[in-house]
Amino acid sequence: MPAQQGEVLVVGHHLDPTTLDPFGTTTAAFQSVFAQIVEQLVVFDAERAVVRPWLATSWRWLNPTTLEMQLRRGVSFSNSEPFDAAAARYSLELLFRAAPYSAWTQDLVRSVETAGSHTIRIRLVRPSAFLLPLLARGSFVVPPRHHQEVGPARFAQQPVGTGPFILSEWSKGARIVLDRNPRYWGGPHPLRQVIFRVIPDDSARVIALQAGEIDVALNAPITHLNRLKIDRNLKVIAAPGLRKFTSFFNTRLDTPLRDRRVRFAMNLAVDRVSIVQRVFGGQAQVLPGHWILPQEFGYNPNLKPFPFDPARARQLLAEAGFPNGFETQLTYTVGRYPLDKELGEIVAGYLEAIGIRVRQRPVEYGEFLRLRSAGQLGPIHQWGLLVPPDAHFSYSLFTKGSIYRFHDYSDDWDDLIVRAASELDPCRREAIYHRLAVISHEDPFGIYLIAPGNLYAVRANVRGLTPRFDEVLWLYGVAK
Repeated sequence: MPAQQGEVLVVGHHLDPTTLDPFGTTTAAFQSVFAQIVEQLVVFDAERAVVRPWLATSWRWLNPTTLEMQLRRGVSFSNSEPFDAAAARYSLELLFRAAPYSAWTQDLVRSVETAGSHTIRIRLVRPSAFLLPLLARGSFVVPPRHHQEVGPARFAQQPVGTGPFILSEWSKGARIVLDRNPRYWGGPHPLRQVIFRVIPDDSARVIALQAGEIDVALNAPITHLNRLKIDRNLKVIAAPGLRKFTSFFNTRLDTPLRDRRVRFAMNLAVDRVSIVQRVFGGQAQVLPGHWILPQEFGYNPNLKPFPFDPARARQLLAEAGFPNGFETQLTYTVGRYPLDKELGEIVAGYLEAIGIRVRQRPVEYGEFLRLRSAGQLGPIHQWGLLVPPDAHFSYSLFTKGSIYRFHDYSDDWDDLIVRAASELDPCRREAIYHRLAVISHEDPFGIYLIAPGNLYAVRANVRGLTPRFDEVLWLYGVAK
């Protein structure tokens, strides 16, 4: 059946959300739904690590540990509760207690206070250079009275916000329907309704798009890129992404990976440029020899990607005492990200070519997370992590005690991360991140691979859709 005409937009979604609680998940695919319903105080620019006003119109630091924010006036939630300083305070307190954000918020905030009807002050335990980027990632605002009445579990299934759309239907595994909020503070949205159809299969989403059953295909498969480009009824919109695929080393296990020369050799063994061109159709970036991308704050432009040099890789293995290679295991996700299985197979093949015998362990994402929780991912595990575009959020994943840390550096590593977090001078802070980049280049904690681009395939009559580097669907300003 053709997609409904006029003011209805049908989106083919690759994942069925398990929750629409903005404080219960950091999954971009889920946020692509609730971002149309629940708005934030501040947001990231679509393409750069710059924080933009939204429900907070301005802000200033009163002192190194107190941020004051002025809030937009004349805004109400869709249930008619007023958006004011009390609502912002309540919501921020939820954020600072939320488990998915705890790695960044623990012991950070002393209090959130109101200072008038539309002014809030966030008082910190210590100076924080990453507070604003943190708010740009998670400062969702919910109606306090309603949230308390229904409780977090019910709110996660029926979210209410200040956004341009209201949730009207959620058929699990099938579709989510959003209706236009007629009282939206920014004026009625051009679209009357947005329908998210859950279509996990890549080919099925492309077929539905070409048949006119959907208007937008999220996570457009790279394997169908040429087919999509030649269809005159469609257009493909691409943007650089932030999801960083890496084969992470567990050097806590007694394996050859403990030798830095082995880890360096494995980075030299992989031809990333070929992967980008031949597998991802040019729609990806090579990771730049460390873990921070050019579009992130803290990127070190002086470091270059590891070259493809299998001869030097074999030489390093011999110097480390493994002239005939060794055996290892690579665990990687299947079906969670575009071409994740293929990427795992390709990396294993490159390692085999320098004499490292790889036992491949492809697993579904749920099993991957279970293995991670159980500490059973083995010597190497590969997946793509997406974090906010500020180096703090990347490097803080690998501090002592983090569930993401499998390779230990000297105490200097953690000291630098702590110093950068509280350094309010951007130039000095960036210099610290440049040092961290050098450390992680010279002593790699993984095989730094690629960051695939974000691809949307849309019907030609869809206007105003701009892809974001954080993978969140942004329908503000979209029309047909």
